[in-house]
Amino acid sequence: MLHYWLENNLIKSIVLLLLFWAVILQAQTTEISDQTGNYDQQLIRFYLEKNEYETVINYIEYLEQENYVSDSLKYYQALSYKGLRNWEKASETLSLLIIHSPNEALKDLSLTQLEDCLSRQEIINRIEIISEIINELKDDDYRTNLLFLLAEIYEEAHLFEEANDVYNTILSETDAQEKFQLDLKIAANYIFLKDYNSALTILDPIISLQDSLLNENALFLCYIANYTLNRIDTARNCLIQLYLHYPHHKNRNEIINSLAEILFQEKQYLISWYLYHDLRAISNPSQAYNIDLQIQKIKELISAETELPNQFQYLIPNFSIE
Repeated sequence: MLHYWLENNLIKSIVLLLLFWAVILQAQTTEISDQTGNYDQQLIRFYLEKNEYETVINYIEYLEQENYVSDSLKYYQALSYKGLRNWEKASETLSLLIIHSPNEALKDLSLTQLEDCLSRQEIINRIEIISEIINELKDDDYRTNLLFLLAEIYEEAHLFEEANDVYNTILSETDAQEKFQLDLKIAANYIFLKDYNSALTILDPIISLQDSLLNENALFLCYIANYTLNRIDTARNCLIQLYLHYPHHKNRNEIINSLAEILFQEKQYLISWYLYHDLRAISNPSQAYNIDLQIQKIKELISAETELPNQFQYLIPNFSIE
């Protein structure tokens, strides 16, 4: 019995000892692997910083033949292709990272680099690359970002109908918090397509919300659509609201000039004269010369005309008492 007990415990001890050494060996192997991986990364970064892009690419290709290459190394490979101005290979490598990498931070970096690579390629190539990635990312958060990028590429190519198809896809697939901003993009594209009534179908409900952030763009688009359709009264009212409530609008010069011109055509010379003076103050010297001619013309008309409409129709006192 004692002999059996000793033999049994000896076997257990040997097994435990073997397991212990196996764990030690595995840890050493892992440590060596990690050290090798860190060495590879450091060496690649060294060559990348020295702009030795072909060396980086060749070294990573060698590592691919030997073992698994991490996503970070593939990212360095893409940067090297980019350094060599091989935009297609860089885009291909970055696309695979966006599709397959589980590293969110690396995917963000890859998307930023991809946008830069795409900007240097032909429109058709850009559309094909982005479309392929979108098709792979059926349920990915990056799909929406790429759809926006695709729509912008279509707009750059003046393919406004295709851009609107993409925006409508975004609206149908996501709970877009910026729904109205997307609607404004769609309306703007309808204007480029000269489909003014479709644009107004979108713009009128947005303007009725009386949202100051939305109306800055909505009113301007509404003015363009109505003016083109010869709905001058509505166009004028849009311009008046823009003039009064958005003094820092990016199209301030056009707003003042168009409003002054409409009022001039309506023989509202006094307010038109005032607006041209306002426009002159923010114009360059060459523009100021033409504005001075228009101002002089208004003065002459006021002196010459015997029957004028009410010149105070659009003038409202705005007294400020301290």
